[in-house]
Amino acid sequence: AYVRGSTLTAGAYLFDTIELTPQWQVSGGVRFDRYRTETDSATATQNSTTGAVTALTPSSLSKSDLLTSWKLGALYKPAANGSVYLAYANSQTPPGGANFSLSSSANSTSNPNMDTQDTSNMELGTKWDVLGGKLGLSAALYRTEHKNELAVLDSLSNTYAQMGKRTVEGIELGAIGQLSKDWQISAGLATMKTKVKAGSTGNNAVGAAARWSPELTATLWSSYAVNSALTIGGGVRYVSKQKRVVDPAANLAASNMPNIPAYWVADAMVEYKVSKNVSLRLNVYNLFDEDYISTLNNSGARATLGAPRSAMLSANVQF
Repeated sequence: AYVRGSTLTAGAYLFDTIELTPQWQVSGGVRFDRYRTETDSATATQNSTTGAVTALTPSSLSKSDLLTSWKLGALYKPAANGSVYLAYANSQTPPGGANFSLSSSANSTSNPNMDTQDTSNMELGTKWDVLGGKLGLSAALYRTEHKNELAVLDSLSNTYAQMGKRTVEGIELGAIGQLSKDWQISAGLATMKTKVKAGSTGNNAVGAAARWSPELTATLWSSYAVNSALTIGGGVRYVSKQKRVVDPAANLAASNMPNIPAYWVADAMVEYKVSKNVSLRLNVYNLFDEDYISTLNNSGARATLGAPRSAMLSANVQF
């Protein structure tokens, strides 16, 4: 079989920011996209004995449409060192938009008979500069909704419909800055709760979470200049449990590894300035040689371990 495809997209984007008062700003934008996707393919039928091609069945698929996406935001500054914002945006993925190729399969989102999948995102957040502007703090609530996912309509007749919907929501916290002349810090924490609201595709039944979605991730990194030549630093990375089996009614004891366990990894750094133009840096990753699983295949039969303790020595030369 062979496949030949092409996608042509033309778009226009309108955007504007309006300052209502010194404390209030609003912004918005509208994007128009006109696309056309064509996929030509042919399937060869061979003689099982001689291997000779006995038939060539051609297929030609095409899809074109106009997509409209938009975003709207508002920013309020209650003080000179702080702001609060609210933003909403949407996006659209047409059939074949994921790989620029169309498919005639009834259970494929690339089928030209499928509708566009819609994604919307809403975020409410705030940012503040404290300690005289040396430290920046941020916090945000977000919610993303994905609609028109392909879901099983009837498992007996093996028919599908675009009735699937899932949501992702959570909190993000961040801090970055310089606590003193010699001490720098960067930290982040994020929660993520995923849930299938409608439809059923494989393990993703109603009420299930999305695979490989840790509910909590966190990072912390800090460095300290001991003197004008020597700087030391270190930090940790944390990822909570990542579910492979997401069906709430599933018997976890009867399946292969149902999740990737939570893990901590620590890193460290030492940097020495040899001269005005040359500095050496030693990074040590997974400082305590922690055993952890990095990835897991879909069946839970094969796991890839995370990188063991390793080190990298680099030189930085400035001219």
